[in-house]
Amino acid sequence: MTARRFICLQLFFIILFFNSTHAAGASSLIIKNKSSYDLSGHLEMLIDPTHQLSVEQAAQRGDWSGPLQGKALNLGLTKDSLWLRFSLENKDDRPRKFFVSFEYPVVNTITFYAKNERGDFQEDQTGSIVAASERVVPDRHFLFPVSLNPGETVAVYLRLRSSSGMTIPIRILSEQAVTKKAIGDYTIYGALFGFLALILVYFITAGSLIRKGISLWLALYSTFFGLHTAAGRLHPSLHA
Repeated sequence: MTARRFICLQLFFIILFFNSTHAAGASSLIIKNKSSYDLSGHLEMLIDPTHQLSVEQAAQRGDWSGPLQGKALNLGLTKDSLWLRFSLENKDDRPRKFFVSFEYPVVNTITFYAKNERGDFQEDQTGSIVAASERVVPDRHFLFPVSLNPGETVAVYLRLRSSSGMTIPIRILSEQAVTKKAIGDYTIYGALFGFLALILVYFITAGSLIRKGISLWLALYSTFFGLHTAAGRLHPSLHA
């Protein structure tokens, strides 16, 4: 065999392997007993410059990119709609409930679709400029619940639009991880509000003793800053 034929044969097998890998798509993420999963190696992406694709049309497209590597992708500024998809598989012998945590709170709109094995889509929407659907869990990040029966595989699709840079940090969290995360968040906010309360008392007391208007203005600023932070905590769509 000549060197040229050998090189051509090697290139043929490399191209064949790449095409078969690309056609296979991303594998399902197996849900076990971990509290948190990242989607590196399980996530696919589709760019929609028309903003017109329905989830059914997007699912049938053959030009998805991936599987993508990395825990958090940064695509920079883009005016296109971005589709993401992945699959979750429950190989446990009991039902499991997990949460898709999209951890970029300034994304303008994010539409969540979960496709069960019957082909039905569950749809939820939230974002920094739209009201959250009822099923979206109130949080500083966007939390979408996913329930899986024993042996069930669920396909998840996300449609994103953002006027700022497009960053894609996604994790899969268990119920225990979400509870632990909420406790940590409330602890931090409790410490912050307690500190603001001390500052408020200090400025009011100092203002009444030295009779300087600047202390009262600082007290008012601390009060409204605390209220703004509390409103953003109670209504995540106001964070942007």
